[in-house]
Amino acid sequence: MKRSDIINIILAIGGVIILSSTALIIYLNVPIKSASASTQISNFTRNASKVEINTQVPVGNIFFIEMNQASSNIIEVKWDIKYSGYYLPQQCIITKYTVQDTKIKILIDTQKNIDIDSLNLKIFFNPMFLYSFISNTEVGNINFNAFNVEIKDFFFKSTSGELNIKLNKSLIYGDFRLSSDTGKIKTTLDHLVFSNNFVCNSNTGVQLHDIWNVKFNSIADINLNSNNGYIQFYWANHFIKSNNVNLNVYSNTDFRVKIWCPLSIMRSQVSLSTITGSKVFIKPVGSFEEVDENFYQTSKIDDSSLDCYNITATSNYGQLRVQFVNCFKWSRICDYTQDFLPYNVNSCGNHTLTDKHYAINSVDFFNVKYIYLNETRSLPVSYQPLPSTSENLVFIDWEINYVHAMGIGVGKLDVKIVNYIKDDRFLIYLALDFALDRILPTFNKCNFTVYYNPNYNFNHD
Repeated sequence: MKRSDIINIILAIGGVIILSSTALIIYLNVPIKSASASTQISNFTRNASKVEINTQVPVGNIFFIEMNQASSNIIEVKWDIKYSGYYLPQQCIITKYTVQDTKIKILIDTQKNIDIDSLNLKIFFNPMFLYSFISNTEVGNINFNAFNVEIKDFFFKSTSGELNIKLNKSLIYGDFRLSSDTGKIKTTLDHLVFSNNFVCNSNTGVQLHDIWNVKFNSIADINLNSNNGYIQFYWANHFIKSNNVNLNVYSNTDFRVKIWCPLSIMRSQVSLSTITGSKVFIKPVGSFEEVDENFYQTSKIDDSSLDCYNITATSNYGQLRVQFVNCFKWSRICDYTQDFLPYNVNSCGNHTLTDKHYAINSVDFFNVKYIYLNETRSLPVSYQPLPSTSENLVFIDWEINYVHAMGIGVGKLDVKIVNYIKDDRFLIYLALDFALDRILPTFNKCNFTVYYNPNYNFNHD
């Protein structure tokens, strides 16, 4: 090889090294940029009824938030990001979709060649669709907060990030699955209807579950598994739900299961096992019988009209603690001890409907029943005629005295009266208005008197 060729090769190699070094130096000295951006997917097809949102964002704080269903968009995605790289802010997050018949599949991801210092990603979704939520993150924290949503599939997975799920008054048709390696899992689930199973797995991460008045449409499993992470499962159920649930808890370390439920609406079997750990089973006096070693059941275990809660609890080396409380749990901080002494609340009032010479022949009065644990009850109502010269169509008078106490709850009991005209009938509905999960209506006195105009046919149930 000629000397000149060798020199040219050396110069070429040197040039490549210089260019590579320069690019590396430039890359390492790219400043961190802070920016905000957003995108949206509009409801471009009126035939769509199902939406799948698949997020594969590895880092940051990810928020799923319900938006107004009157919006013309299916989803809106907004992010605040600190990053280094050459992408524009609106290019940092990838949002793309495909359409399959009546289903829209949306993928949300980050650019591969980007160094993210911090990220707050907000995904606003329109609740008018049937959703499947799939999310897989590494160190990102997932926060999900929604009310009155229909969900087909729900699967959130994290490596070390936290999962914080708040869901209220929603329908879940498929399995509800959560998984985390070392991150915390926290659920707050109220008034949900499940059609399938509830599954939560972790390695060393903590699980904290707070569940309130949920219903399972079929025989279902709640499976909570952890190798070395603490599990806490709290469940309050106030009313008959026709539940038939198998609660299976497995861990190598400590866990606690606590269920607040009036014994009059439930039946249960409990099985406890451990290798070198300890077992604690706390139950109301006379509620469970030990029919075999570490196997307990209630006396009405064969009564299919009651909600069924079968618990299999296994802690190989830690303490397992299972507790039933015969209590109407009126708040999330309610515990087994006496929170306050009982006291009485008085309420009285009246309601007048004047006779405006309506074109009617009859007045129909309906006493709407209210829920009391596993039964419905009617308000005690007496009926008296008004003088025929009265200017009133109906006059309703009431006096009630009810109890606030631990196990009964604290909440206001109101009287709700609704009326309207249908054909030649004047319809009146009397109902007790209260929050189901705040107070159990317990009366010392409850008197309602309905005074009606005798010039009309008066009917009552």
